[in-house]
Amino acid sequence: MRRIIVKGFGYSVILLIMLGVCLSPTMVIDNLQEGETQEEVPLQSAVGENKVETIQFAKAKTTKKKVVKKKKTTKKKVVKKKKKKKTRRKKAKYTRKSLGLNVKAKTSDIIQYAHQMTLNFGWGEEGWQYIVKIVNHESGWSGNAVNPSSGACGIPQALPCRKMKSAGKDYKTNYKTQVKWLMNYIAGRYGYPAKAWAFWLKHHWY
Repeated sequence: MRRIIVKGFGYSVILLIMLGVCLSPTMVIDNLQEGETQEEVPLQSAVGENKVETIQFAKAKTTKKKVVKKKKTTKKKVVKKKKKKKTRRKKAKYTRKSLGLNVKAKTSDIIQYAHQMTLNFGWGEEGWQYIVKIVNHESGWSGNAVNPSSGACGIPQALPCRKMKSAGKDYKTNYKTQVKWLMNYIAGRYGYPAKAWAFWLKHHWY
């Protein structure tokens, strides 16, 4: 009996996908003829001599990309509207009503009377122009004019208003009484309307 052992120079890899088992690279061929000795013969592939067919299996690397969805947080800018503070108007401390003024007269009548009084004081037309400037700035020839903060009132803006009582008790309703007080005040304090006006220009009161 002759036994031939065939050894392969290369490895023929048979992959069993399910089991993952590889067979031995050595094949044993039995020749049942007597008198033959054992020989080692290189294994030839079915394709050709000395060519070894190799099968490579590349493991496919599956890389799972984790897609992380970033939540876009949109911060809404909260703009607080500043509420405008309602500025309450302060009630006037002094009013025509509170002082009891009720002069009913035309401006033209008041001016005519004041002009005549200026001439009577001997100040002439020159003195009259200064009287006009002072009264135009102080009251605008209104017998009911009131300074709400100080309480000055009437044509001359007497402060306090009750000062005009020295010219007559009816100063709240009679423009003539107010004009008389004006002339007496200028004559007693300044002596002449021009000096009263010069003081007014510096201090904005007289």
